[in-house]
Amino acid sequence: MRDQRDGVRSNSFYTSHYSWDHYPHKRDAAFFRESPGGRKDSPHSRSGSSVGSRSYSPERSKPYSFHQSQHRRRERSAQSLKTSGDTSTWSSSALPSSKRVPAVPLVTEKPEEPESNTTDWIELFEDAQLDSRSKAIASKMKEIERIYRQDCETFGMVVKMLIAKEPSLEQTIQFALRQNLQDIDVPKPSKEFLKETKDNKQFNPWYCNYKERKVKKNIILIDMEEYQEYSLVKEPLPYNFCSTADGLGQKKWQRRDEETLRSSGSMWPQSLMGNLAFPSSNGVSAGCKKAVVDVDTQQGLIRKIVGQMMELQRDSHSFGEESPEVGLPASNECDTVISEVDLMEFHEPGISNYSVLLLSEDQNTLYVGAREAIFAVNALNISQKQNEVYWKVSQGNRTECLRKDPSKEAECFNFIRVLQPLNANLLYVCGTNAYQPICDHLNLAFFKFLGINENGRGKSPYSPTYSSTSVMLDGQIYAGTSTDYFGKLQVISRYSHVHPVRTEYDTNLLYEPNFVFADVIRKSPDGPETDNDKVYFFFTEVSVEYDFFHKLTIPRVARVCKGDVGGQRNLQKRWTSFLKAKLICSQPDLGLIFNTVQDVFVLRTPDLKEPIFYALFTLQMDKLGLVQLSAVCAYTQSKIEEVFSQGNYMGLEATWIPYNGPIPTPRPGACTNSEARGSNYTSSTNLPDETVQFVRDHPLMDDSITPINDRTEFIKKGVTYTQIVVDRTQALDGKFYDVMFVSTDQGTLHKIIRLENVVYMIEETQIFRKSEPVQTLVLSSKKSSKFIYAGSNAGVVQVPLAFCRKHSSCKDCVLTRDPYCAWNPTEGTCEVLHETQGPNRGWIQDLNGNVSSCPGDRVLRSQWHISFTGSTAYLRCSLKSNMARAIWQFQNHVIETNEDKYILIEKKNLLITNLSMKDRGRYQCLSEEWVNNKAVTQAVKRHILEVKLSSIPC
Repeated sequence: MRDQRDGVRSNSFYTSHYSWDHYPHKRDAAFFRESPGGRKDSPHSRSGSSVGSRSYSPERSKPYSFHQSQHRRRERSAQSLKTSGDTSTWSSSALPSSKRVPAVPLVTEKPEEPESNTTDWIELFEDAQLDSRSKAIASKMKEIERIYRQDCETFGMVVKMLIAKEPSLEQTIQFALRQNLQDIDVPKPSKEFLKETKDNKQFNPWYCNYKERKVKKNIILIDMEEYQEYSLVKEPLPYNFCSTADGLGQKKWQRRDEETLRSSGSMWPQSLMGNLAFPSSNGVSAGCKKAVVDVDTQQGLIRKIVGQMMELQRDSHSFGEESPEVGLPASNECDTVISEVDLMEFHEPGISNYSVLLLSEDQNTLYVGAREAIFAVNALNISQKQNEVYWKVSQGNRTECLRKDPSKEAECFNFIRVLQPLNANLLYVCGTNAYQPICDHLNLAFFKFLGINENGRGKSPYSPTYSSTSVMLDGQIYAGTSTDYFGKLQVISRYSHVHPVRTEYDTNLLYEPNFVFADVIRKSPDGPETDNDKVYFFFTEVSVEYDFFHKLTIPRVARVCKGDVGGQRNLQKRWTSFLKAKLICSQPDLGLIFNTVQDVFVLRTPDLKEPIFYALFTLQMDKLGLVQLSAVCAYTQSKIEEVFSQGNYMGLEATWIPYNGPIPTPRPGACTNSEARGSNYTSSTNLPDETVQFVRDHPLMDDSITPINDRTEFIKKGVTYTQIVVDRTQALDGKFYDVMFVSTDQGTLHKIIRLENVVYMIEETQIFRKSEPVQTLVLSSKKSSKFIYAGSNAGVVQVPLAFCRKHSSCKDCVLTRDPYCAWNPTEGTCEVLHETQGPNRGWIQDLNGNVSSCPGDRVLRSQWHISFTGSTAYLRCSLKSNMARAIWQFQNHVIETNEDKYILIEKKNLLITNLSMKDRGRYQCLSEEWVNNKAVTQAVKRHILEVKLSSIPC
């Protein structure tokens, strides 16, 4: 967790999949799954934004020998199982099937037998255990030595990780390696295994109590690919299984297809990705879930796998604890180690650059513009493709493109850059077409192009690397982009068969602009003042009013009017309403001025009197590589209009200076309104020449647009934000809160809320497997189904607005301060408010983090670890609140972490080095958080560490 307690606090997103950016190896892990549909789309859409442009040793790939008798029994059982590929909750498009390794369960059940016949199945399994006991002992004897040697290798991975994060530790750790790695006693554990296996004939490590039921539930690891990574399987295994449970608590096994996603080779030894089969909490079939399994030490990593089959039952009386259940988390339930990933993904093989998204409210369809293709996908489940059409560049155009500049080979394709609704049946689509922009109409009924092939100059950029933005207003496209091959001539234009208009090629109007966003603000839609509809363009350009040794950039907003058709004699087919003003986003007390706008989102809700523009900024120095700072500022439409309609102008006299002379009537740059019509100025073509000339000479406003409350919404250090969407939601206290979702150039999504004068980053989600920039965000915010759609070069991801279910206790649910989440004491779950039906009286939510209404703490079960003297132990801690810090205790005494004995990893997990017999005992992780000037502390993780003597060197 990147904990910053001085304001904006970052979130490690706990120890689950949500904090993948804190575990570099997980960025390549399969991260997407499908979840059931039944959700709706939303009115929000975005299109045409600026384009922001382990391996283990060979030993570990060796297989593990299972008991032959059990293996034969598994084969017989597997032959009778039904294929149920449709039960997979994972998107089949996430990884090519050629890269997937099929897998088989460690234990199966005969489906011909009634599901209630659990006793027969248990006897069958125990018979198999007895038949194979001698072979298991022989196999285990050989395995123990190899496993413990692998522990040394795993420890080496920890060392590499630590040195990579903090190079100054290299000398210290290398010294510890030389001095403290000692022998591993193989004969002793072998003898213990023989003795305990003989004495504990009824011991079955496969079972754990599920919600204190008498019927035993099996916990199995399914993803054999991960087993192969850790050298535990001797041969490729053909099947993958998942379990379902009926209302009586019985379970059966179903064969899964071979489309299971690769869970990637993890470099972190304390983390293992896999598919787990588990029953749902209410006894209804839960299907196959994608899960994260936490393994807490390098010894635990191996024992977590082998221990599920034949691990020794550990004696716990010396520590005064209950006898542990093998492989269980510190919880009352077997399945609490599992966290579902409610992310769905869409991408097509061979297709890239999914940077243009358009959301249809009526059709529940998300349109995706990519390189040489447009797709229509189900907005409720984007992994379901509905239609597709390809729009490839002709061979002649591509050849000409390569002839002009062979270095632009990657750009000599048709990149979709404009995707706008023309009417209910047509989309207006434009692409770069290998540096020869082209536009066409896409018929939605047949999902085919009409073949119009209009010239796309001024609507689409020539190159996918050039900035552009567009918006459709009453069948006419308004665009900000470049109009030449080199991207040097930029215009803001409206293309119409009747009244096309644009800006002139003049650096006083646009000086190297980088367009990021455009939107329409309507005024009196059905009245006589429809000409008052305005289009706003947001961009960053080189300053014309300031002299600087380097080109100083300035964030701007420009406004044009829908009714503007150009002048009669002056500014013919040119804007007579074009004005631009500077956006202010600064932190004066820190001396920070954010002068590069990255993205803008317009928040419109029924409870708001006017739209609010949320703008995302970075520093110009960020592009120079000097510092990484990002900020968000919010602006009201009335403030923007106040500057354009009442502000002072600037004029060019050698340099740009404030203009103090007379202002013509009607006011230059104003939209045609009732007052102008009363003076017989019914169109821009009959405006006085002096008014038209004035706006031509004075397009820049002297007054600046200041943010709400004259401050930033928040500032974040160390990240570069790329896109923003904002949702307004009502909490249980009846108040409305604006929740900001901001994406980064590393493929993460930050969820941020401001509560009074404190900003909380309550979630951080790694939404793409690889660290790549998020190029576009679209929000669907209907109450029944709220999603965010994120596009990147690799694909599109659908993200729910809240992951409330991952909070397993009332305190965790409340302390997250998420306005979408509340604790349901009746069900004992953390629920998403907008997904609930009926009243939620009695639910618990406090955005100030007050947990006094929560019931008492649940009893924690201890996780057991066995290590050897001279080695290390890695103990994990799950902080369920982003604002909390970890405190470790050993035998109820607080541990002082340092860089020698106790090393704090990720500001929460504990690495204990150079173990000795004095280190055996109980370790406890406490989560401490300050609420209303009071410390709220709760125990979140408990570990029992057993240390044994070792004598054989690694």
